[in-house]
Amino acid sequence: MPKRRQVVTRDPVSGSATLGQSVAEDSPPSTKPFEPTGGDDPLSETNLKSFFNDIFTLADEARKPRETVGRKGWDLYNNVYDWSDKAWWQSKAPIPKVRQSVDKAVGIFRKTLLRLNPFFGTQAESKLGKQKGNFTLLLTDYWFDQSAAIEAFVTAFKCGLITGTSVVKIWWQTVRDFKPELEITSQEVPITEFGVETGVTTEEKRDVKFVEHKKGKLGIAAVDSFNFWVVPNSNLKIERTVVTLDSIMVLTEGKDPIYIKEAALRLRDRSATKIEDIEAARRKGEAPPLTSAYIKTVELFHVWGDIYDKTGRVAMANGSFTMADKDILLRKARPNPFYHKQAPYVIGSPYLVPFSTYNRGMVEDVYEIAKNITELANVIFDGGLYDALKAFAIDADQLDDPSEAKQGLYPGKTYVKNGNKAMVPGQKLIETVDVGKIPDEAMNAKAMFEQYYAEGTYMNEWVSGQGGRTGRTLGEVNIKTQSALEGLDESARNLEISVLEPGVEMAAKVIYQFHEDFTLPRLIENYPQVALLLQQMSPAERYATMIGGFSFKVRGLSIMVDQAQQMGEVKEILTLLSYLPGALEALNQGELLEKIFAPMGWDTQKLLMQPPGGGATIPTAGAKPQPPNPQMILQMLMQAAQQGGAGGGARNSMQKRNASEGARMGGNRNNPGARR
Repeated sequence: MPKRRQVVTRDPVSGSATLGQSVAEDSPPSTKPFEPTGGDDPLSETNLKSFFNDIFTLADEARKPRETVGRKGWDLYNNVYDWSDKAWWQSKAPIPKVRQSVDKAVGIFRKTLLRLNPFFGTQAESKLGKQKGNFTLLLTDYWFDQSAAIEAFVTAFKCGLITGTSVVKIWWQTVRDFKPELEITSQEVPITEFGVETGVTTEEKRDVKFVEHKKGKLGIAAVDSFNFWVVPNSNLKIERTVVTLDSIMVLTEGKDPIYIKEAALRLRDRSATKIEDIEAARRKGEAPPLTSAYIKTVELFHVWGDIYDKTGRVAMANGSFTMADKDILLRKARPNPFYHKQAPYVIGSPYLVPFSTYNRGMVEDVYEIAKNITELANVIFDGGLYDALKAFAIDADQLDDPSEAKQGLYPGKTYVKNGNKAMVPGQKLIETVDVGKIPDEAMNAKAMFEQYYAEGTYMNEWVSGQGGRTGRTLGEVNIKTQSALEGLDESARNLEISVLEPGVEMAAKVIYQFHEDFTLPRLIENYPQVALLLQQMSPAERYATMIGGFSFKVRGLSIMVDQAQQMGEVKEILTLLSYLPGALEALNQGELLEKIFAPMGWDTQKLLMQPPGGGATIPTAGAKPQPPNPQMILQMLMQAAQQGGAGGGARNSMQKRNASEGARMGGNRNNPGARR
């Protein structure tokens, strides 16, 4: 057994400490800070402030072009247009094309992830890796249920469609939990009769108190891309958050404070509305935030990555520190607390650009098209208004009071004519002005832009669920649908590869580092001895034992695309078979139902009333308690692999498809369906 030392595990965000954990000496080491000559500490407040301002300027300048694109995308999503150059009577109706397309794509994504249950699997080349992957999948899926992980990924996907960048933060957080506790106290009460004490009795007093408990939980949340920066040519990441001053002051107390109290006190008179908060309110369709005399907020910048000194040398590898208002060091530099030694973010996009940091969004590709659709639609509306209400010309010379002409013409309007004014023969007082009809070119142009928009977003009428025009053949519909689905498939795989797969992997690593209860029912029922042995190990030992030997694979949106394509094929085959007498009776009914129901994610085993197949469990009879060690865990997992694998259970059709997809991509894909 390796030597052990006592450590303090901290919440990477709040900094709250968990004491008394035993960690192996051969656990992932912390990088010691570089000690420069001359006594100039590169990790001092002055140097870290200078370092932060330098890297923030680099990151902000690199991101500026994407900011412009992102603002345009959010404006279109929120139907925000500049009508300042239009007259009061002109139409100002936004056409919500972008919002509809984004929300429908996001809706497809959410339904798919919820239906897969779970939406990820594991891939391994060895039997041992397969079993480690199965166990890890069960544990990770449990925490995804507890942490609303799907909604975090969905929100990040929406941001990616609008701005081009999807960011998800994954960490371990401390949450407050109030549990009721019954307190029973007893006391002796004298018994009196006619004022004379004759004895004593015992009375119980029951009181319910709500006691605060702090517990760990997987944190996973989408990050606003406007509050996130990537420093060029480095592994540095910067996240901006806005918190209350009170929440900061709380973390300056205690034996081992997170933030520097003297620094926090300097923030008391700093509360002010930031331009970033105004922009955020605008994106949400809210009024700009106002400052409050009671609720004071502070702007924090959390830096993750290598910290350099003025000579360009690394002063701390994989470090982290926090700046307040860009000029106050609120949290000193420290080594990355995560075993995986990465910044706690995954960054991706549904539309990847080679060698790009921020990539592209769907809205960016159709920005001008969507604007033209709205502009043309309003021109058509204006033309219809002209045609219905007409325009008139008034000969003011014929009026007794020419200024009346400025008041306009409306039903019941009367004018006083100048009887002494010589009239031109045939001259009318009021004439209709012909402003022309709505040109066909305007209608044709709008229809053309509508087509270009559907092609640019891959959300035509069949994919979006609106249905196509009547008179289209089934073959024509299938061709157009498949073409759109192929475009969606590319963006789906980009999102799966850049966000979902690394997100699941990072979450699993964080869970093994901080999760403590390995007696969860789903773990005990499928891997009883492995779970109990892991329960007795240190976090570092569990991490070193279980991480590695497998990888996560996600087929969420892309499976949806395949399903839609298969459904089209099934419809065509069934239509063909209906014209062949006796064809259906000659086929294997079970296999036929499997092909029909599989694209919909239905469990054909349950539908056909077949008992689900069960996997072998790790034998426990006669097992003797032994000191837990990594080799024992590996042996248990190998035993399960040789007997067919624990936790394999019955898989629904969707999970079978995940498995086949994993095998097709190179390896055995495991996706046990145990959800307890």
